[in-house]
Amino acid sequence: MNIKLLRKHKFGVFVVGLELILSIIFVGFLSVLNIVDSSLVIMIAVCLVGLSMFLLLTQISKKAHTLGKVMSILFSILLVMGSFYEFKAYSTLGKVSAQNYQVVKMSTIAMKKNPANNVKDVVNDTFGIVGVNDRKNTDKTIDSIEKEYKVSLKTKEYADVKTLVTGLYQGEISVIVFNEANRGMIIESFKDFNNATKVLGRVEAKSELENTKAASDVTKEPFSVYLSGIDTNGKVSETSRSDVNIMATVNSKTKEILLISTPRDYYVPLPNSNGVRDKLTHTGIYGVDCSIGTLEKLYDVDINYYLRVNFTGFKKIVDSLGGVTVHSDYTFKADWGPSFVKGDNKVNGKQALAFARQRHDYFRGRKTGLEGGDNQRGRNQQYLIKAIVNKATSPSILKNFSGLMDSIAESIETNMKTSEITDLVKMQLSDMSAWNITMINATGTGEKATTFSMPSTRLYVMVPDESTVKAAKKMVDKVEAGEHITEEEFKKLAAQNKTNN
Repeated sequence: MNIKLLRKHKFGVFVVGLELILSIIFVGFLSVLNIVDSSLVIMIAVCLVGLSMFLLLTQISKKAHTLGKVMSILFSILLVMGSFYEFKAYSTLGKVSAQNYQVVKMSTIAMKKNPANNVKDVVNDTFGIVGVNDRKNTDKTIDSIEKEYKVSLKTKEYADVKTLVTGLYQGEISVIVFNEANRGMIIESFKDFNNATKVLGRVEAKSELENTKAASDVTKEPFSVYLSGIDTNGKVSETSRSDVNIMATVNSKTKEILLISTPRDYYVPLPNSNGVRDKLTHTGIYGVDCSIGTLEKLYDVDINYYLRVNFTGFKKIVDSLGGVTVHSDYTFKADWGPSFVKGDNKVNGKQALAFARQRHDYFRGRKTGLEGGDNQRGRNQQYLIKAIVNKATSPSILKNFSGLMDSIAESIETNMKTSEITDLVKMQLSDMSAWNITMINATGTGEKATTFSMPSTRLYVMVPDESTVKAAKKMVDKVEAGEHITEEEFKKLAAQNKTNN
């Protein structure tokens, strides 16, 4: 090797050395990320080292040294970008995975006209509480206040959160202990609740979720995931009503995914209700483990994992993807204003959320154009999931990769381990096989009934059509058994069940 030329081309040697260091960092991140086979990592490492040696040799050439410098700089830029993407992906996985807790926000609330400014001002008043539902969190809040102010609080029990708020409005009590997960439900009955009341104090309780039974190997064993879209604009870890309830049963060996959408108003017993039925959406108030337990009982299946996303994050994710193209079965105008045509629609985050939440056939006296109510809403949510997956697995995500990772980190959480997620990615990258995604819906009929969460009020609920529930159970069994499935097969099973009944 010509040492004199190497000394002469010091800058060239420097950029080649920098490129080699960046290659080592890139391979290190790739190894830690663990999304490709180790043999491929070794091959990439050998190629990058070989490239560095070749570029170093160009620096002893009188003609090629300039080209070598340019190539080293270009490859260094690419390696910096690649390492950044790897780090961002790994950081995001660490933030969203292995989450096994939830946050409950309990507020002390008074009417806005009340002169009290904080909890200390009302410790001598009688506190209104819900007598049965969510008693554990209520008692924790009462205990916290008593310890902080060294008092013994007087309480008055109410049957449910609606009668509790009614008591506050009518002056029976001046202050209530209120689970913030109920705010959306209360606003439906008390439109001015946010403006008419004020929060005097708040207690946040972090609690561990009951462990689900994880799959031994997600690449070889079938598993089920509960996908929950929660009705909150705050942190995704906060308890809230679950407006999107989709169970995905996955068989990685046969490349089958079954998506079962269950209407938010499905009238089902909860694990903590002693057989009393409630709307499925209300299970989210008691925690994601309550939602999982409810669906496990309904479909007679073990749900191994959950994935939650809130509505604020959902919009950010779609916008970070540059919008998505979603299919619609109907031409309709959503309550919020956006319009959709039958067929494919390019939507941004706000439009996607309107598409996913629309269920009314009529709104303020006008026909929206959508048919099927809650049943079709579940279908639309499945279409949207498919659209997001299609866009997220396309090369176009590189345009705003960092923004997408930030949106995911802020908006999604799952109890899947990072290693389980990377194992699935590694499997997919190694074989690049196509997946068969089948979308089905449990259906029912609407009526008015009292619920576990609101025993004093008759609410709209959807009584399950058992023929579709039984057919969905059978479809889960088929996926777990390694069979190929179709939507037509589900419809046939549901029709047979209806005939047999």
